[in-house]
Formats: sequence, structure tokens, C-alpha cells
Amino acid sequence: MSDPAFPPAVPSLAGRLILGYLLAMLLTLATAGVYLHHSLWRNFVIEDAVLLTDHLNALRDEVLKHPANFGRAERIIASTAGTRKMERYYGQLRDASGRVIAETPGFQELAPAPEGFPKPVGPQQPLTSLAFSRSDTGGQTFLASALVARGVDDLPLTYHIVFDAAHVEAWMRNYRQRLIAMILVGTLLSAGLAWSITRKALRPLREITARVQKVTVHDLNEQLTAQRWPRELTALAEAFDKMLSRLKASFLRLNRFSADVAHEVRTPLNNLMVSTSLVLSAERPMDEYRNALVANQEEYERMRRLVDSLLFLARADNQEAVVRKEPTDLGKLSAEVLDFFSALAEEKQISFTLTGEASAMADEPLLRMAITNLVSNALRHTPAGGRIGIEIQTVGEERRIIVSDTGEGIAKDHLERVFDRFFRADESRTGGRYPRTGLGLALVRSAMELHGGSARVESAPGQGARFTLILPA
Repeated sequence: MSDPAFPPAVPSLAGRLILGYLLAMLLTLATAGVYLHHSLWRNFVIEDAVLLTDHLNALRDEVLKHPANFGRAERIIASTAGTRKMERYYGQLRDASGRVIAETPGFQELAPAPEGFPKPVGPQQPLTSLAFSRSDTGGQTFLASALVARGVDDLPLTYHIVFDAAHVEAWMRNYRQRLIAMILVGTLLSAGLAWSITRKALRPLREITARVQKVTVHDLNEQLTAQRWPRELTALAEAFDKMLSRLKASFLRLNRFSADVAHEVRTPLNNLMVSTSLVLSAERPMDEYRNALVANQEEYERMRRLVDSLLFLARADNQEAVVRKEPTDLGKLSAEVLDFFSALAEEKQISFTLTGEASAMADEPLLRMAITNLVSNALRHTPAGGRIGIEIQTVGEERRIIVSDTGEGIAKDHLERVFDRFFRADESRTGGRYPRTGLGLALVRSAMELHGGSARVESAPGQGARFTLILPA
């Protein structure tokens, strides 16, 4: 029993191709050999039938000329086997009662019983086919029968012919041996040609393998499509280049992500270490200890939110986040989010608008988080006197939640990266009580992807931003 950890070896592609070539060639040569053998055999039968027909016609003419005198006919029948060395045939003429009128010497040695002959053809018909038989001595023979007319009132005679086909059998035996030898030699030659052709045809595959083996983590710039490949391998080369591009982009994102995580974690840790060192450097009043603890708590809160966000993104990437969809009123949910930010909006003199109604199957806490992050982001970048609106649309089977603002907008160079993790278009705006981590929009995109939807953004500097959340039916 084979070990499941070690699957059975699979025949090589070259081996399977060569085997396929050999089987195809063997089948082709064998089919051609059978056809040639059958055709040659059939030609022998036709030629011998023509020969015997000529002999039969001569006998019929003689009997018609002398219906009462069989002397001439007897001489024709008696001399058949003596005039030829190879194509020897023997005849026997019988009357209607079965009496033998004339017979070639040696006829009885090759001929079967009268019942063994085929049905005779008519007095005017030629011998179109011959029956195959074997004599008592084991030799191969052809049999034929024909009626010979004597006159209008007389019953026709029956003429039996035995053709000695021993030379045909010997010739066909030699021919079969040559055919078999030719098939074997042709198959062996085909094996050599198949090996050479297959090796040459698979050379591009070996070159691709060699190129792929050169790819390392430190060198992801190998491009197979830079070289022309056979049509069958072009798609493979293109797929590999696309995969390599994705791997390169993934490595770059991973390196950037690791650096950003280290940077984000290092800042609060440094703050905690500095604050704690200062507090412990000397005796201080109780209020200073309390203030230090409050400042440390804010840093802990920042780290907690950072860790929670990273855990959510990691679970979303690995499809481990559980999405519990249920009927959700999108208008009501959006109104609750705007109500949560109403005090801050009033303080910043920013107005809210909400239009449209629709329902969708969604995970309400997850969708609330996405809308909350968009509204929070809009409040951060919308100046006093501005407006933030939420519009709910139904487009075909989709439900769309559009969050727009009249803020500062996003530069064109940053549009493609706004949903990237730790991306901040303006690094100078990261302060405040709870500094930004650059994960808000990344969380929005992951939340929508878990719903099977997507998140889009449209913006221009000075013209605000328009974020669209798309939920499938």
C-alpha cells in the first residue's frame, strides 16, 4: 500500500508523448499492413478468377460446338495441370446424373466431395469469386463451379474447378513476414524520431523551468514574456509573469506593512517609556503621577485600537472573519451614524444630509463600522461651513451607500492608495488626542469585501470626496 505522503510517480511528459507517438505509428503501420495484405490477396483471387473464367469459356465453346462428342473437351480438361508450373488448376466435368465425363489427373487429391464446392454459376455467367478451401494434404486451394450448356434440349453439365494456390500461400507468407519486419523496423525508427522530436519540442519548457528556478525573494524581476515562446507556452509565460508581479507587489506591501506596523507600535512605546522614565526619575506629587497614568492610558488605547484593527484585517485576509448577514435598513443605519456625530458636526459648523432608502442583507455592526469610518474621515477633512451627505441608491440588484463631502479632496496621485493600510496623504495631520493610524479606509474596504461587495472613491483637490460602498443583492 502506497504511503499517502508520497504519491505514486507520474510518467514524464516526454515519456507519455513518445509512447503516444509509438502507439500511433504502430497502429498506422499495422492498419496499412493489414490493408495491403488484404488488397494483395484480393487481387490474387480476382486474377485467378479471370484465368479460370477464360478456361471455362474455352470449355463452354467446345461443348457447344460438339455437344455429342466430348473428345476435344476431355483433352482441354486433361491438359490444365500440365501446361503451367505455378498456376495449376484441375477440372472435373459431370453430367446431370453426376457421372464423371472428364477429369484432370490429380483432381481427386486436391478436390473435396462434390457437396464441398460452391453453388455453380449459370451457363453464361463468369466466375466472379472463388471459395477458399484446404485439401486433405493441407494445401491451400480455390474452388469454383459452373454450368456448361450442351444445347437447347439437353440438360447442362456441371464443371468443378480446383485451383492449386500453394504458391499464392507461400508468396503471401513471405509478404506477411516482410510486412511485420517493416512494421517493427518502422516502429523502432519512429521511437528514435519521436525521442528526438519530443526532446527538441520540450526544450522551451526546460528553458522556462531554468528561468523560473532563478527567481528568488531578492530577485522578482524575471520576465518570461520578454522572450518569444511557442503558442502553447505563451499563456503559461504570461500567467507566470502576472503571478510574479502579484508576488512582487505582495512582498512590497508586506515590507511596507511591516515597517508601518513597527513605526506605529514604536511611537506609543517610546512615549510610554519616556513618560515612565520621567515619572520614575524623581519623587513627584500625586497629581503628576495621575497625569502620567492618564497619558499612558491614551497610548494604551491607541495601541489597543491598532491591534484590534490589525487583527480584523488579518482575519479578513485569511477569510476567517464571520459575517452574519440579516435584513438591514440602510437608511436607518446611516441616520444612527450621523446622529452619533451630530454634536461634533455642530461644533465644527458642518451640516448633514441623508437621502434615499433601501434594505439589504448585511452584517449590521460591520457595515456600521464602515459608514462610521467614512463619516469620521469626512469630518476630519471638511472645513467649517461644509456639508457631508449620505445617499442611498438602488442600481439593478446592487445597493449603494454614497458618502460625500465638500472638503479638501484627494490628490489624483493618492486616489489609488487611499484604501492601502497605513496610508496617510498628509503626514502632518496625524496628531490629536487619538492620532490616526491610516487603517480606517483599509477597514472599510475589507468590510465590503467580506460582504462580497467593493468600495470606490472619486475625488479631486478642492472639490471634496465621494466614497461609494457597493453591496451585492
